[in-house]
Amino acid sequence: MEMKTINSTTHSDEELIINYKNGDKNSMAELYKRYYKKVYAKCYSFTNNDDEAFDLTQDILLKAFDKIDMFKGESRFSTWLYSISQNHCIEYKRKANNIMIDNLFNATNLIAEDDDYFGKETMENENRKKLLSLEAISEPDKEILLLKYKYNLSIKELQEKYNLTESAVKMRLLRAKDKAEKIFYLSTKIPVAN
Repeated sequence: MEMKTINSTTHSDEELIINYKNGDKNSMAELYKRYYKKVYAKCYSFTNNDDEAFDLTQDILLKAFDKIDMFKGESRFSTWLYSISQNHCIEYKRKANNIMIDNLFNATNLIAEDDDYFGKETMENENRKKLLSLEAISEPDKEILLLKYKYNLSIKELQEKYNLTESAVKMRLLRAKDKAEKIFYLSTKIPVAN
């Protein structure tokens, strides 16, 4: 028995999903075309980076299509997809921030391998204190640290951006890390409220 292909451009999202579940693989292609730009715009608003937004968009649409059986039609498909997009982007940013913070503080040799350094504090409180120490330093110091450890700019790229010599860039990075490290060290002595 040959599957009849349905003209998907005239169907609602929900009809396309039903058609897909009944074997019409073209229905997913139509949903992809309908929502790619919207999901991409959402991802770009989180990342401000074309490549990251592209990757996130692909991940989100694949995730949504893999979980299409979980769509029960209790809300519109666009609402369901928006929720998946929002949650995926928030999780991505959270992980990216944690990686950046870990890179920054590992680079300063701030994190001791030994658990006694932080006592019995939870990792969540530790990360909160790291974020607070980063937020407490001046904007120029924070900017150069973020460029180096979050966006992975090289010393050469930082030299060009700031029109400084290599040693001047390294000195600025060292001073900024020292300031963040001192604030973080002080914060380990003060409990952070939950």
